[in-house]
Amino acid sequence: MIENIQFIIDHISGLWTLPWILVGFILTIILANFMGREKIDKLMKKIGLMILYFFVPVLIFRIFLNTPFRENEIFFAILTSLIIVIMYVIAAIYAKYIINKKNINKEKQNLFLKTILTNQ
Repeated sequence: MIENIQFIIDHISGLWTLPWILVGFILTIILANFMGREKIDKLMKKIGLMILYFFVPVLIFRIFLNTPFRENEIFFAILTSLIIVIMYVIAAIYAKYIINKKNINKEKQNLFLKTILTNQ
């Protein structure tokens, strides 16, 4: 598994990022013709957030700090990600509890939930 991750990191860092930008652009255009622009925009936004929060920090550590990602670093990254997900789930449950307790109307529930998650 470590070899696979190292292989992937080697091919998504440095100058290899430029072709992936082109691939993502072309893939977005092709999929938008089949599935509709709105669905693809939502999907690409989620993919972009995953890249931002999970792959960019790995690349920053690898490029600027020359940190090789071996078993210990990967375990720490997975554990940290799991703790963050649990914290967001707890925040969402808390927000739902407050929404039900304060009888917030339907129009403001989504905004309230997003605010609680953002403040978390």
